[in-house]
Amino acid sequence: MDTILSVMKAMNSEPIMVLVQVGLFYVFHMMMSQILYKPMIKARRERRALTIDNILAAWKLNEETITTKREYEEKIRLAKQEALEKVQAAQKKVEHLRQERLETGRVESESIIEEARADIAAAQGLTTAELEARVPHLALQMAGRILLSVTYGVERDRLQADFRREGLR
Repeated sequence: MDTILSVMKAMNSEPIMVLVQVGLFYVFHMMMSQILYKPMIKARRERRALTIDNILAAWKLNEETITTKREYEEKIRLAKQEALEKVQAAQKKVEHLRQERLETGRVESESIIEEARADIAAAQGLTTAELEARVPHLALQMAGRILLSVTYGVERDRLQADFRREGLR
């Protein structure tokens, strides 16, 4: 209290004025509390609570996102693995089909070759038989030409007539 009185003397004020000023300050403070401070404090508390709620929601959302991302990556990994297995199975199937077709083609080509050989042999046999059938006729024609070339006169005319009659010319 002595300090207050010494301050008042230094300011040349009266104690009642100081008390009135302190009282007015207290009334001003109470009014400001009701009008400004309490709503500000309430707004700060609400904002802080909202911020904390938002942070918690963000953490939860972040955890859900991380979980979803892991599930997504696992599904992608499984899908890639499944696709790779399907591709490998398809490659095996294609290779098997290719081997089957090659084998079928080889068998068919061997069959065609055998048929061609048989056709060639048959044609060769027919040609040989035809040639063998024509050989006597050709031999007679050759003999006739030789005879005609070495004979003269009436004998030659008679031979030519015989050959025409036989159809050897």
